[in-house]
Amino acid sequence: MGLTVSIFIPDAIVISTDSLSDIRHQDDGFYQRGIDKIFPIGNRFVLVWEGNAFIDGLPFSYFARPILNSISIENHKTVEDIAGQVLERLREIMPNEDLMGYVAGYDNVENRKTPIVALIHNQQISIINKSQSGEPVFNYHCIGRTHWVNKLLLPSKLILGDDIIEAQSFDIDFSKYSTLMAVEFAQFLLTMSQKQDEFSQLKPMIGGPLQTVVISPFDGIRISDCLHNL
Repeated sequence: MGLTVSIFIPDAIVISTDSLSDIRHQDDGFYQRGIDKIFPIGNRFVLVWEGNAFIDGLPFSYFARPILNSISIENHKTVEDIAGQVLERLREIMPNEDLMGYVAGYDNVENRKTPIVALIHNQQISIINKSQSGEPVFNYHCIGRTHWVNKLLLPSKLILGDDIIEAQSFDIDFSKYSTLMAVEFAQFLLTMSQKQDEFSQLKPMIGGPLQTVVISPFDGIRISDCLHNL
């Protein structure tokens, strides 16, 4: 299990993920290797995968690339439409696997004002950067190894004898973030989580070169590898 972090800001959506995964090697247990987790779908959409990295010993990319190349991406297709197609095709070849990932991009090729992010979680698809009224939400979202991120950013309680100390959530105004700040914050959460596992002497769950995709109304979809190596 790795970690994928999404940051929603006015100018862009930033999604950053690690590239470490486990694969079973016959009867010798597991070994770890780097994998691709970000896959473009045409020039308007991208899939960021956080589900099982290996299916029957083959990397997820072996199945993903032909599936994504066959998906219809006409101009009228929305992010939710594409996520539905991805889910349907993946279920055909992975009926018993846990599915987890993001599909992100633009609902309208002429209007790129607000990129959209859909979360795929098993049989469910949810738009996670819009409110119920349809307004954009400026926040963060994580999938995968979220343990240390939740401890840092969510409200918590510390018990000292008979005293209970309550810590408030980490208060961040993402509406004021630049794209660079969003990239740095996403990479900070990944680095912090990897180091917490290391310092806690836990099995490495996050690592390898980071992969980052930036989706903005100005520059479209930009995918960068190895901006930072954990």
